[in-house]
Formats: sequence, C-alpha cells, structure tokens
Amino acid sequence: MQCVASSSLVVMPPPEYWPAFVDIKKNHMNPKIKRPPYPHITLLQPFAHERHFSEARSKLAILLKNVKPFRITINSFKLFENGSSCTMYLEPEVQPPNALDNLYSILSDAFPEVGKSDFDAHIGVGYFRDLGKARMLQLKYQKNWKPMSWVVDEIYIMRFFCFLLLSFLVSFSLLPPLTFSVVHLKKHLSKCVL
Repeated sequence: MQCVASSSLVVMPPPEYWPAFVDIKKNHMNPKIKRPPYPHITLLQPFAHERHFSEARSKLAILLKNVKPFRITINSFKLFENGSSCTMYLEPEVQPPNALDNLYSILSDAFPEVGKSDFDAHIGVGYFRDLGKARMLQLKYQKNWKPMSWVVDEIYIMRFFCFLLLSFLVSFSLLPPLTFSVVHLKKHLSKCVL
C-alpha cells in the first residue's frame, strides 16, 4: 500500500473541544506546517494514499474488532526541546494506562510500510525558537487550562488536499458494529476563531 505524508491515522478530541486547542495553536504554529490546526494525536504518518483507503478500511475493520474504547484526559502542558527550537504540547493521560500504546502497536505492526518509530503521544500546540518564551507561555496556558476528558471510540484517517482546502476525516468506530464515515473538517474548524 502506497503511503503519503498528507495522510495520517489519528485520534482526535470531539469537535466541541477544538476551540480551546485552536485558540492556542493558531498563534504558535510551526511555519513549515501547512495544515489547519486540528487537534490530534498522530498514530501513524505517513498513511494510506486515498486510492488505498478501501484496503486500509478493510484492514482496520479486522484490527479494531477487539480494541476497546478508552478514556483520554488532557490536563498538562509540556515542552519537547529540539536543540534550536522547542514544541509545546498537551500530554494525554490514558485510562487504562496502556490503551493508546497498545493501539499504536497493533496499527504499526499491521502497517509495516509506514515504518515503526518511537511513539510519544501528544497534541502539539506550539513551536518556538525561544525556550524562555515557550516556558513563560507554558505556565500561562497551564494556569488557565480546564482539563478535558473524552472516550476514544473512533480513530480517523486525516487527509489534506490542495493546500488544505478540502480536508476530511474517515472515521472508524471502535464500538460494534464497526462503522466508517466521512467527516468534513472545515465545518468543525469554522466554529473556531482563526
């Protein structure tokens, strides 16, 4: 199966939580990233090219049959230091504790063409060249953050076309019966002030 960088397999919070993430992320995006600031945890990237979505759906239906929904709580801002820059992110707390790591292992084993890498679950919300500024904003955002929690009962293929004008998700339910649906992201993001 051919993979492309403009396609990812992700976990996302419910759309009603997006404004809190986007309000932060829109001001601190890495200028090299040319996609909308949808909050997500990347499971696999690159992922399937659109012409392979049907094959990927079939494979995911089998893989996800025994995966149980799990809870994610977002409460802590952290920093990855990358040498000359740093990334601010929100760290997910997962219940049961290994559920997200187990999901990643199942998926990365099933899609070896993506390549296995270290999995460090996070929702990125900022890119900074100035570590001092990043630490200051980390404290500011943490002080005002209200914890969010949701049950992960779907994963998504996130795909961007034509410089992101036509973004969509294909969702895969973790609850029986397994269902697949297309969600147009633009309608959700339009509720966020950019």
